[in-house]
Amino acid sequence: MSKWKELVQLGMEVWYDDLSRELITSGKLRQMINEDGLSGITSNPTIFENAFKNDPVYIEDIKKLRLSKSSPEDIYDELLFKDIRLAAQAFEEIYDASERELGYVSLELSPLLADDTEGTVKEVKRLVAAVGVENIMVKVPATEAGILAIEELVSEGMNINVTLIFSVPQYEKVASAYINGLKRRALKGLSVAKIKGTASVFLSRIDTVVDSRLEEIAAGENLSALEREKVLSLRGKASTVLGRLVYRSFLELFNSDDFIELEEMGAWVQKPLWASTGTKNPAYSDVKYVEEHIYPDTVVTVPGKTFDAFKDHGKPELASLNFEEAERIKAELETFGIDLLEVGNELLEDGKRKFVNSYLSIIKIIEERI
Repeated sequence: MSKWKELVQLGMEVWYDDLSRELITSGKLRQMINEDGLSGITSNPTIFENAFKNDPVYIEDIKKLRLSKSSPEDIYDELLFKDIRLAAQAFEEIYDASERELGYVSLELSPLLADDTEGTVKEVKRLVAAVGVENIMVKVPATEAGILAIEELVSEGMNINVTLIFSVPQYEKVASAYINGLKRRALKGLSVAKIKGTASVFLSRIDTVVDSRLEEIAAGENLSALEREKVLSLRGKASTVLGRLVYRSFLELFNSDDFIELEEMGAWVQKPLWASTGTKNPAYSDVKYVEEHIYPDTVVTVPGKTFDAFKDHGKPELASLNFEEAERIKAELETFGIDLLEVGNELLEDGKRKFVNSYLSIIKIIEERI
């Protein structure tokens, strides 16, 4: 049995963090669904930018679309929608068999709307209608504006994958918005059943920032050898703290009386989704961000290299639930001046910028090719 299928048996969903026309047309996507238990796929402006630059099939599509579409933005939509529809079709069978719980394709909202609540709500509805398939989730960033939009969208029965989560308080706001959206829906007498929600927590990026700061601290002249050793021993731990404490909050929020009442009406939990799982530091295991976050009722989305690595030598075993240890490491980081909430806020702003840059890069290329 594939190691990924063993992971699925532990109560996780496995998604692929890459989407391109070639992945679909080559048959590789269907193969992963059949052999590895893959049950979803994610896309974002950076992923689409990479696919767009590397596959000439998109150039041919632009030649056709420029005759009927009035702007580069319209052409971008159609290029992306085509990939989303093809991927959604590949997951149709698992979507139907699971009664709508599995088999979703995530489509990123325009990053230009990250701080616009009204614009986000309006655009999510437009995207869902325009793509025209049931098994899509729209990715909305966990900004203050985005979180307000999430509550409204969930209350209207939309499937939302909340993205760019980098801290526990941010996650708790996202989960509360989901639960409040379901409550509002129930109060209107509408069904809360079969609404899919995930909350994407980004892991490796927080280690990259925190590790860099730890190394700067360790290089200081005022530390003893013992203190320097202690500082360096904290490298690679920030992501573990984030994931473990997010999972604790998940257990608390979705076992609360508020949610249990909704669950009795057929509501599903909003699963934490572990994103940014590719290992950036070669000193760490290439499956670190998967193995350290194997928990029931969660989702992991992985890029190609990580997917292949875990399939080859990953260990599908449940991760530690030692929340006290996570709190201790968090406190140790704070003693050296590292505030994980502050780091998370910085990463959120950085993530927004990266998605905007990727989106604008694609639009520029389309303009040039037109």
